Amino acid sequence: MDTKNNCRTRLLNTIFPELLVYTDGVNTGILLQGKSALIINPGSRNLTDILVGLEIKKVEKILFTHHRRELADGLDGLLRFYTPRIGASKAEEKLFTEPNKYWNKPKNRWHVLDNHIPYHVTHIKKIRLDETYIEGSAFKWHNWEISVILTPGYTDGSISYVVRNADRLVVFSGDL
Repeated sequence: MDTKNNCRTRLLNTIFPELLVYTDGVNTGILLQGKSALIINPGSRNLTDILVGLEIKKVEKILFTHHRRELADGLDGLLRFYTPRIGASKAEEKLFTEPNKYWNKPKNRWHVLDNHIPYHVTHIKKIRLDETYIEGSAFKWHNWEISVILTPGYTDGSISYVVRNADRLVVFSGDL
């Protein structure tokens, strides 16, 4: 028996048959449609192995609720295996796409947690964004309707995803 994979699988929780949450340091939402998936906050380095174990052939979209670096811990692995579109808050776009501009400001490097968000957990490496969202943005992913609400708090530009499929409703709020 492979205890490592058994341990990883125990961290996979079924909310609905087509909605899973992987709880490995960061709660990662996994919406399923056949052999395709949409991922919310890919925060585990084990995530690709989990998806391969679920026989997911295509990750179509990855969504971030906010810019915190640990939410992207599983992103590199996913991008080696899949070619998803990536989306995040419009208000935090540059923290994903141009983190060097944040880090090149001396006050950002040395002003630790002085009630300034973002702070020292902003991305170091650039992350491409294909889509950005604002309050009221909405889109469909297969049978899922996803709408965006602005939920500043943990970071100034945090957003939450209201995910609905018929009479099922879940909100992914990041670290709200």
